[in-house]
Amino acid sequence: MENNEALKFNKIGTELMNEKKYEKALEYFLKSISVDPDNPVYYHNAGVCLMIEEERERAISLFKEAIRRNIEIEESVYYLSKLLYETKKFEELINLKINIKNSSYLYEISIDKAKSLITYGRADEALKIINQLKINGFATQELDLLYNMIKNKI
Repeated sequence: MENNEALKFNKIGTELMNEKKYEKALEYFLKSISVDPDNPVYYHNAGVCLMIEEERERAISLFKEAIRRNIEIEESVYYLSKLLYETKKFEELINLKINIKNSSYLYEISIDKAKSLITYGRADEALKIINQLKINGFATQELDLLYNMIKNKI
């Protein structure tokens, strides 16, 4: 059963976030977490505020916690992957489990994983990701560029 107090804090936090008052919104999302620490949505919302405020490390930990608590918001995985790439945590990104259906998120996460693999000299694995994206019907200049870059390294 949902905790009414936590829901109230979350609603206020969401309203503040919509008004671009991210620091204040974060306070309310953290209050939601303190009242109902089992709800992964509150971790996601707090993570979004921190990501916008460019507090990447704290945002990463909150998105990880949301995912650990089995959140069903694909955005959490997407945002976590973007933050891992931006903070050069390539190994973590490579090992990130992806079970999402949103094709644009899947494409972007896969591209960042491929770039991370290239960074580690694992071109064969990156090529597998690129080929899978092509099989899935993706066709972009970025994909072609990465494919040609990898082919020239192998």
